[in-house]
Amino acid sequence: MLYPRFQVVACPTNEQALTNLLIVNAQDFSDGQSVLLAESFPVMTTHDTTGTISPGAVGCSSALREWMGLQLYPGLSIALTPLCPSDIPRLHTISISLHHWNIKRLPVTNNSDPECDERLSTYDEGFDQAALRSHVMSLLHGHLLTPNRILVFDFHLKLIRVVIESVAFPMFPDSCDTIDIYSDMGVMTGSTKIHFVEPDGEHRKQGWIPLRLHQNETHEIGELSDDESEQTESDAGSENFSDVDWVVIAEHDTW
Repeated sequence: MLYPRFQVVACPTNEQALTNLLIVNAQDFSDGQSVLLAESFPVMTTHDTTGTISPGAVGCSSALREWMGLQLYPGLSIALTPLCPSDIPRLHTISISLHHWNIKRLPVTNNSDPECDERLSTYDEGFDQAALRSHVMSLLHGHLLTPNRILVFDFHLKLIRVVIESVAFPMFPDSCDTIDIYSDMGVMTGSTKIHFVEPDGEHRKQGWIPLRLHQNETHEIGELSDDESEQTESDAGSENFSDVDWVVIAEHDTW
């Protein structure tokens, strides 16, 4: 079966790119719809809120394009296949590796010159591992994931790159095996366990520094310790930059 092709363009904003979703026009897809890109790459959609993505086009972040091996050029198009949500299995376990961007993102005033702002510097401070683990688990929740998937998130002004190293599913009877097209993808749920593993060499990329958490840590959403929960709530309320502009040390739609 031939599926319609859509023009691939960059995400309108970095904030939309950091959703790790496919940005679509509301006339083409419903919000939160599961689709398969190029018959191989599952992702969920979200509606464009800027009026930039026209019907017949999709906004694809550089992280999504890197995962698919695409280079953005005029006229690039890709086939989209709708997926049936009820056929998509829930993930039992995933293994992920983390990397952080070596430049700190800082809010600046409208009068600041990003090229000259002295506050922009390399980031080499330590991470609060408990808060980071909790943040990653929360942000992955509900995402459609598959091995080698690349996602990029913002963690308190720092960019974190997440690579899905492997996924595992609950054991099903033979009669309940999933359809082939869904055999290596699944949805992250509240009961999915996460293993934080050492970054694989093939997933390392220039500009990204591997983050090493405690080896083979396993966590499950909803089962954080009281200390971790309190720390997360405290961190979540400690910074509010909703009314300032962001400086991103890169060209538009880098993430």
